[in-house]
Amino acid sequence: MKLSNSKFKLGTTVVLAYPDDTRLGGYRATLELWKLLAGGDAHSSSTCTASFDALAAEVVQPQDVSPISVAFDRNDAETSKQVSIVLATPISHPELSFCLVSGLPAPERIPELVDSLISLLEEHGVKRIVVPAAANITGVKDRDRVWVEFPASANKHIQSRLTTLACIPSTAQTSDVFLSALSNIAAMSGIGETVLLVHGDKRPAGSAYRQSAVFGEDYADSDDADIVSALVRALAMAVGVDNTASAVPVKAVRERLDVDAASKGLQVFG
Repeated sequence: MKLSNSKFKLGTTVVLAYPDDTRLGGYRATLELWKLLAGGDAHSSSTCTASFDALAAEVVQPQDVSPISVAFDRNDAETSKQVSIVLATPISHPELSFCLVSGLPAPERIPELVDSLISLLEEHGVKRIVVPAAANITGVKDRDRVWVEFPASANKHIQSRLTTLACIPSTAQTSDVFLSALSNIAAMSGIGETVLLVHGDKRPAGSAYRQSAVFGEDYADSDDADIVSALVRALAMAVGVDNTASAVPVKAVRERLDVDAASKGLQVFG
């Protein structure tokens, strides 16, 4: 996997968003934080793209997040053959970059995608990855909260910022293949810290059989809004950004190109 612009500079901390397997809670939280930091000004950030050579089983498109949505549009012609990835750095926070994975391949290819992403970030000097997600998790007593996973050697500053969050117990399992693969592969990588912020959730009934859904509208309810807001707050704490009260909700459309594809049962965290 290569960047479309070899001179693009990634910050030492990267927020990684992907189509989490429920209602895109983590993905939408990432977009909200991006909008808070970069706004809609095309000159307030720099962007770059990459791609993973695999048929995308699901595709996500942000609808009102410029210039990220513009960067995604550059790869529209390749959507059916490749999973497109957008990397962006707000000018106001050069130490912080965002990596948005616009789709997922078949479940058996997801670990390969995760490995390629981590290798790319390693190559460009990234020291910390922060991943927000809303996922179907079992083995925890309280699903309605944000859980955190980070290595024992994690920086004390980030640990102190996240003291209000409980650590994911060793008994936890998830049906989100990307999250499970990331938890396990990142632990063996050269990246110093991988922080997972996971809110328990489940995919709305019937959504697996919809070809297209606008998350946050088709499935807008108080639980949905609370999940995204909680993840925005946790994400802001993890990366050291204050004042998230003004974050503006954003839209994202998720289209399932293969509605019969299913994850391979419960996966464990690393």
